[in-house]
Amino acid sequence: MFPFDVPIIPAAEASAAEQRAFLMAIASTIDEFRQSLEQLEDMERGVKATLAAVKYPVLTLPNEITSRIFVGCLPNDGHVLPSPSAAPLLLAQICQHWREVALSTCQLWSSLHQHGSADGSVLLLETWSTRAKGQPLLLTLSGCGHKRRHESIRTISSQLGELELLGVPCEQVKQLPPFPNLRRLEFDNGEYSTQEATLLTEGDVLHLLNNTPRLQKLTLFTLSVRAIPSLASLTSLEVTQATELTTFLHVLTQIPLLSHVSFSLKPTTEVRLASPPITLPQLRSLVLKQQYTEDVSGYTITHALALLTLPNLKRLCTDRTLDSGVILSLVSRSSCTLDYLDVDFRGCSPEQHLECLRAFPSLTTLHISLGLDVQENNDLLISLKSTLPTMLPQLQTMSIFISEHTMDYILLIQMLQSRRALHAAALRSFQLKLEEVYNPDCNYLSSEPWPPRIFEGEELARIVAAGLEFSIDYNGTVWP
Repeated sequence: MFPFDVPIIPAAEASAAEQRAFLMAIASTIDEFRQSLEQLEDMERGVKATLAAVKYPVLTLPNEITSRIFVGCLPNDGHVLPSPSAAPLLLAQICQHWREVALSTCQLWSSLHQHGSADGSVLLLETWSTRAKGQPLLLTLSGCGHKRRHESIRTISSQLGELELLGVPCEQVKQLPPFPNLRRLEFDNGEYSTQEATLLTEGDVLHLLNNTPRLQKLTLFTLSVRAIPSLASLTSLEVTQATELTTFLHVLTQIPLLSHVSFSLKPTTEVRLASPPITLPQLRSLVLKQQYTEDVSGYTITHALALLTLPNLKRLCTDRTLDSGVILSLVSRSSCTLDYLDVDFRGCSPEQHLECLRAFPSLTTLHISLGLDVQENNDLLISLKSTLPTMLPQLQTMSIFISEHTMDYILLIQMLQSRRALHAAALRSFQLKLEEVYNPDCNYLSSEPWPPRIFEGEELARIVAAGLEFSIDYNGTVWP
């Protein structure tokens, strides 16, 4: 146990002389221990001095650069679920210098996702609020939280800039305080519904909206006509539950400042079109989806677009097959210039593809879904290659979704090479998404070669090396 020989304690019957000799031996041993301790302390000070002189390259970065790197460690979706093994908590545990930088970077603490009634959730909320130093907070609440959670939220209500309520029990929602500076609100008890998280009544929704006087962006699971008067200041509205077309149109007429709209519409085949189109001069982004039916045609979306005039529309997204004439009519009537188009081309002929795309020479982003007809898909690739530079001359980003692996890689390579040769506006990003589906006629899954064969892979690799951001997603497997 000891590095020195410790004298043996004499027996109780030892003489006084033997006891005094033992004390002298103990004193000598203590002196040796003190000398050794001083030597160890000198060694300790020397090692500390040596380590203090070491400059790790990462610690020589300016604090501003380190801070930006820290912010880049946050989740891509911007939602921070606190964990000691992930940013930002992890960054504050590495060393004193990093802790100081992390605690002084308020952007690291401007987002917090609280799930359920986890231990310490109230303390975390208070900690995040303090470290954000007045920075507007994005707070996500999901599930049934601690009974004191709404009390903590009340203390920081004026600091909240964004609030997401996902599957939060109605009784807890009703206890929320006013949010004088809230700009974005997402409330969804549909997809996240539980026995405790039932849908709010219309009165509850009105109460919630009336307590957010500066609200600009709103996402709801469902929207009633009664709530519309409380939404007049909105610039962005998204409704996830399928809505009647008449309600959708009424909403648009009552909220004139909308610049972004996303709705899911209930299927319908008969709508009166006698009314003149609604003009929305502020609307720049429109996303229309149709509730699932076996019929892939977008009858309801067709009716909706026929009743709109959107002179400043820039971004149009639909998830159902539309006749090209529907889109062309909207663009012609509105005199708008689209630069972003996400459209379903399944069931359309190559002539309809081309007719539609020729109408948008200013498109910079194009996302299209194609059907199972291999020849029609190949014809589209050939057209995109051979009609340059008149076909989509400004295109920068493109993705193609095919519901079966039926891609001709050679044609794809030729199309990409041609578009990359447009130096003024060369294609910068391309994604191909393939989804293998069951073929009932052949009783097997399609068995096209995957991944691309050696020659095709080498050609694609050259295009990537030349600067194209490229990927193929095949049933969740990404290549290269």
